[in-house]
Amino acid sequence: MEDTFDYRDVPGNFGHCAATACDKADTCLRHLALRHASADLAFLSILNPRRQEAMKGKCEFYLSAAPVRYAKGFMRTLNAMPAGSVRTFRYRVMAWMGRKNFYLTRQGNRLLSPDEQQYIVKAAKALGLELDDYFDGYVLAHKWR
Repeated sequence: MEDTFDYRDVPGNFGHCAATACDKADTCLRHLALRHASADLAFLSILNPRRQEAMKGKCEFYLSAAPVRYAKGFMRTLNAMPAGSVRTFRYRVMAWMGRKNFYLTRQGNRLLSPDEQQYIVKAAKALGLELDDYFDGYVLAHKWR
């Protein structure tokens, strides 16, 4: 994933790490972000080196640089659902993720994390819907939190 890393995807408040001696530096998203930071950026949020030393190799801020598979939209699920179940499904998912997020994610304007994907599948199955795939598409991206 490093070959296609785009620093523009890094959130503005993301903490970077400059610990090159760390065992996990090569697989850490925080270190990867720092390596790809442009020289045009004068200031970055960086993990305090003293804090890093105090952790003695057991970093509590480590984030894996491995890409995560996010789902994009679940209109396939809604369209396959019996008409009598759509309302119940919609209300259950809205109660869990909120109205705004429901509408953003169903069309694919907001990506669904693996945990959110499991919830959608569980909610659909609870209403008797069995599909091979519940989502409209997938995207590989870094997990920034």
